[in-house]
Amino acid sequence: MEAKRGARIPSIDFVRTIAVFAVILIHTYPFGGIESGLGKYLKVFINQGARFAVPFFFIISGFFWGRKIEAGLNSVHVFYRYGGRTVSVFIAWSIIYLVVPNNIAVLSANGLIGLLQVPYSRLVSLMGDPLKLLFQGTKDHLWFLVSLLWALLLSSAMVKLNRGIWLIPLASMLYLFGVLAGSYSETPIGIPIEFNTRNGPFFSTLFFAIGWLFSRDRRLFSMKLAIALFLGGLVLHMGEAYFLLRLFEVNPMRHDFLFGTVAYGMGAAAIVFSVPALGENTFVTKWGPYTLGIYVIHFLYVDLLGSLGSLFNLYIWGIVFPLIVFLLSLATAMFIAKFYLLRKIVI
Repeated sequence: MEAKRGARIPSIDFVRTIAVFAVILIHTYPFGGIESGLGKYLKVFINQGARFAVPFFFIISGFFWGRKIEAGLNSVHVFYRYGGRTVSVFIAWSIIYLVVPNNIAVLSANGLIGLLQVPYSRLVSLMGDPLKLLFQGTKDHLWFLVSLLWALLLSSAMVKLNRGIWLIPLASMLYLFGVLAGSYSETPIGIPIEFNTRNGPFFSTLFFAIGWLFSRDRRLFSMKLAIALFLGGLVLHMGEAYFLLRLFEVNPMRHDFLFGTVAYGMGAAAIVFSVPALGENTFVTKWGPYTLGIYVIHFLYVDLLGSLGSLFNLYIWGIVFPLIVFLLSLATAMFIAKFYLLRKIVI
């Protein structure tokens, strides 16, 4: 969700660009093939250290939604406006990821036949798991759009029913279930289920609701408290991951959300609102409007270029690969945005 033209907050665009690069770090898996030495620890720290990004995006989405609600607009109308756009972006990129080849070798070997085989084989695979198709489309990272839609739906419904005061408690219960059925599922207090709670409303709703709180009062935290919350959240998240590894042998690379992630993501948003001029007039901030495009596009390049890693030193590739994916995704988003009919699927 975007701010109105002329009313952008520089710090949001600045941190949003950093956050989308953090997402790319998660998906490019830097130093992933290294099982000893410095790389063994770097890959975990980078992967889990980047986990503030998705909560931050949910919070900022909730903030923009909340501004509309606080301005007195009808929550149903706001839902249809933002929800309709989210659905259109989800459908558009699900179609794109269905038909675009992600393996150069297969395409070069089979030519035109390969172009037809790719979507057919993917569709057959997806039809075997319709629930997965519904909650994350034709590519895993599109789960974010569906989860955002759930958060938008629940938040709008609570406001429409004059039960907004219950949104945070409801969202907190969903989050608790999500963590217990997710990263804690293999512990004594876990809830083992055959569903990835990353998808759906379990985590997105709480962060979206926190964004609503920020729309009511951006100065919930001073700059010092915001930084302390962010760093404290990082320590909590990392400590929790270490605790689960040492006591229950849970692989730290599998964590999307932990209890400490709430403070981590909220701290990133608090910094943005406590220092609204952060990054003003920098090139990083100017890239902020393209973060949606970078997010939906980047897996095209992750898939196409990922196999090239075997040609390079793992440490060098771990640094170069995320940068290449980011820059190519940014350039593609900028190019698509030049076309009026297409810009809404990247901005």
